[in-house]
Amino acid sequence: MTEETNTKEAPSRTDAVNAIANQYFNNASISEALALVPFNTLIQLVKNQVVTQAKQEVGGMTDEQVEGLLKSAENVAPPEGEQ
Repeated sequence: MTEETNTKEAPSRTDAVNAIANQYFNNASISEALALVPFNTLIQLVKNQVVTQAKQEVGGMTDEQVEGLLKSAENVAPPEGEQ
Protein backbone atom coordinates (compact mmCIF):
# COMPACT_ATOMS: atom_id res chain seq x y z
CA MET A 1 0.00 0.00 0.00
CA THR A 2 1.15 3.47 -0.71
CA GLU A 3 1.01 6.38 1.67
CA GLU A 4 -1.75 7.89 -0.46
CA THR A 5 -3.92 4.77 0.00
CA ASN A 6 -3.40 4.84 3.78
CA THR A 7 -4.37 8.50 3.89
CA LYS A 8 -7.60 7.75 2.01
CA GLU A 9 -8.48 4.82 4.28
CA ALA A 10 -7.91 6.65 7.57
CA PRO A 11 -10.81 9.12 7.26
CA SER A 12 -13.26 6.40 6.18
CA ARG A 13 -12.34 4.25 9.21
CA THR A 14 -12.66 7.28 11.48
CA ASP A 15 -16.05 8.05 9.97
CA ALA A 16 -17.12 4.44 10.48
CA VAL A 17 -16.06 4.52 14.14
CA ASN A 18 -17.98 7.80 14.62
CA ALA A 19 -21.07 6.33 12.94
CA ILE A 20 -21.06 3.27 15.21
CA ALA A 21 -20.37 5.36 18.31
CA ASN A 22 -23.29 7.65 17.39
CA GLN A 23 -25.57 4.62 17.03
CA TYR A 24 -24.55 3.38 20.48
CA PHE A 25 -25.03 6.84 21.91
CA ASN A 26 -28.47 7.28 20.34
CA ASN A 27 -29.60 3.92 21.70
CA ALA A 28 -28.23 4.40 25.22
CA SER A 29 -30.71 5.02 27.97
CA ILE A 30 -29.99 7.40 30.83
CA SER A 31 -29.56 4.48 33.22
CA GLU A 32 -27.00 2.84 30.92
CA ALA A 33 -25.12 6.12 30.57
CA LEU A 34 -25.09 6.68 34.33
CA ALA A 35 -23.94 3.11 34.92
CA LEU A 36 -20.79 3.88 32.93
CA VAL A 37 -19.81 6.88 35.03
CA PRO A 38 -18.65 6.46 38.63
CA PHE A 39 -20.90 8.39 41.03
CA ASN A 40 -18.07 10.60 42.34
CA THR A 41 -17.15 11.54 38.77
CA LEU A 42 -20.75 12.47 38.05
CA ILE A 43 -20.92 14.62 41.18
CA GLN A 44 -17.67 16.36 40.24
CA LEU A 45 -18.97 17.08 36.72
CA VAL A 46 -22.15 18.58 38.15
CA LYS A 47 -20.16 20.69 40.64
CA ASN A 48 -17.91 21.98 37.86
CA GLN A 49 -20.92 22.94 35.75
CA VAL A 50 -22.64 24.66 38.67
CA VAL A 51 -19.51 26.68 39.47
CA THR A 52 -19.14 27.69 35.82
CA GLN A 53 -22.75 28.86 35.67
CA ALA A 54 -22.41 30.73 38.97
CA LYS A 55 -19.27 32.52 37.74
CA GLN A 56 -21.09 33.63 34.60
CA GLU A 57 -24.06 34.89 36.59
CA VAL A 58 -21.92 36.79 39.12
CA GLY A 59 -19.88 38.23 36.25
CA GLY A 60 -23.01 39.97 35.01
CA MET A 61 -23.96 41.42 38.41
CA THR A 62 -23.35 44.90 39.77
CA ASP A 63 -21.48 45.34 43.06
CA GLU A 64 -24.79 46.11 44.76
CA GLN A 65 -26.34 42.88 43.48
CA VAL A 66 -23.33 40.89 44.69
CA GLU A 67 -23.57 42.52 48.11
CA GLY A 68 -27.28 41.74 48.31
CA LEU A 69 -26.68 38.15 47.28
CA LEU A 70 -24.01 37.68 49.94
CA LYS A 71 -26.28 39.15 52.63
CA SER A 72 -29.13 36.82 51.69
CA ALA A 73 -26.73 33.84 51.52
CA GLU A 74 -25.75 34.41 55.16
CA ASN A 75 -29.24 33.26 56.15
CA VAL A 76 -29.08 30.02 54.13
CA ALA A 77 -27.90 26.84 55.83
CA PRO A 78 -24.86 25.19 54.22
CA PRO A 79 -25.38 21.95 52.28
CA GLU A 80 -25.37 18.77 54.32
CA GLY A 81 -21.84 17.72 55.21
CA GLU A 82 -20.41 21.22 54.78
CA GLN A 83 -20.13 23.67 57.65
